Amino acid sequence: MRFIDYVNAVRKSWLLILVVAVVGAGVAYGLAKSATPTYQSSSKVYVGVTTGGTVDELVQGSTFTQNLVQSYAQIATMPVVLDPVIDRLGLDTDARELAKSVRADTPLNTVIIEIKVTDSDPRRAARIANAIAFQMPRTVDSLSAAQTSDKATVNVTTVSQALVPTYPISPNTRLQTAIGLALGLLAGVLLALARHLLDTRLRGVDDIAQLTDVPVLGMIPLWHGPESEKVSVLRRPRSPRSEAYRRLRSNLEFIKEGGATCIVVTSSLPGEGKSTTAANLAAAMGEDGSRVLLIDADLRRPTVADTTGLESALGLSTVLIGKAQLFGTVQRWGDTTVDVLTSGEIPPNPLQLIESRTMGTLLEHARAAYDFVVIDSPPLLSLVDAAVLARRTDGPIIVTANGLRPSRRAAQTPTPAEPVPEPSASETP
Repeated sequence: MRFIDYVNAVRKSWLLILVVAVVGAGVAYGLAKSATPTYQSSSKVYVGVTTGGTVDELVQGSTFTQNLVQSYAQIATMPVVLDPVIDRLGLDTDARELAKSVRADTPLNTVIIEIKVTDSDPRRAARIANAIAFQMPRTVDSLSAAQTSDKATVNVTTVSQALVPTYPISPNTRLQTAIGLALGLLAGVLLALARHLLDTRLRGVDDIAQLTDVPVLGMIPLWHGPESEKVSVLRRPRSPRSEAYRRLRSNLEFIKEGGATCIVVTSSLPGEGKSTTAANLAAAMGEDGSRVLLIDADLRRPTVADTTGLESALGLSTVLIGKAQLFGTVQRWGDTTVDVLTSGEIPPNPLQLIESRTMGTLLEHARAAYDFVVIDSPPLLSLVDAAVLARRTDGPIIVTANGLRPSRRAAQTPTPAEPVPEPSASETP
């Protein structure tokens, strides 16, 4: 795929991407609102020396304090500090569980310990932080071994009391909603690309070009009018759809030297417009006075008789079993120069009749008597009749409906041309 194909896939699925993004944001918002809020409160203690008169002693004391402050920060989360806090506040927990919600940080090049406590209750978080700050100097006093003039060498002092937090630190509703929106957009884009890559429907000439290198002869607009006017070349000769069939007729002249005089019209699946295309193409070929024979070789689901309004009792099957002659069975279609050989009665062995030597002889006689022979045949994927007929003619035209989900239809069938009905729906033959 080209880069522009990815862009088009995203552009075509913008609504899907938007819906997935909104759903992602909504889910994230709902999870954030349903989560238990967590509050954080912090207190600060200062660690310093209590003695030292000269500059050297103060410098040594400061260095000594900075060396100890990391150890004191670790003590803040140990049972030696937390057990007295639990007893004092009457908390229903133990030191191990309480330590999970306590963090002690020491800013770089300072002798300050910041004690942070997280809890679902903002008041309790503040009480625990203050209790730890209150307990720290007492624990440090009990652990200090050096005493000078009945005073501790290192003194821990609370310099900032913990306040009751007003806003929770988590969940961050805005951030989580934004993340959900971003993930939803990403998921929507991936879904749109996957949908495009897995979509086997043919939507235009570019899609056909990716499957096969055979030429595209024309693009036929879909017919939305009444069934009686489906043969637009006769019923609405000046319509754009009729002009599309005339362009198809003209393009057939370039298929082979001298033009294609005997062609098979087929499709990959039923309902793609092959029979309608065959009837309109035959009518377009007869507009300049050429002698044209339209044969209904779909001996399983014939429709040419209904399309042309002719009798179907005698037809191709009657000729192939030897009960009638070709030129005694064909019928003139209105005031055109087009003769029609309908299907006749549906036989029990249609493939055998199509493969028979009699069918080959019939086509030879038709080529000799008519300027053009157009054969409507069954779909390719389900039956082999069209492939058999294609070997006996100048080749098949494959009608491919825009927007259907066929399997790799034209990619595996050698064809000289493929008219594509537009827009994204098939014609009813």
